[in-house]
Amino acid sequence: NLEFYSKFKHVKTHGTERGVCHNLKSSYNEKTTMIYFNPSTPSWPDPKGYTAYSKADCTGNKYFGSSGWQYPDDNGDGTRFRSYRVTKN
Repeated sequence: NLEFYSKFKHVKTHGTERGVCHNLKSSYNEKTTMIYFNPSTPSWPDPKGYTAYSKADCTGNKYFGSSGWQYPDDNGDGTRFRSYRVTKN
């Protein structure tokens, strides 16, 4: 699973299809301060990571992440993400 955290909201995603773009809920219009990625899947080979995008439909600035906790903005202000894609193996 892939989870996005802001200071006030939390979104847990369910789109695990490799290489397919998924837009985050429109209600999650927050600056993300932490991301958690657990690549374990029961039926498929585990993916290597994910890419989060600043705009919908997997466009805009990119942030690449792997398993565990990530903090996408070093100064703590957070970054707005609108979509993501789980990497292909």
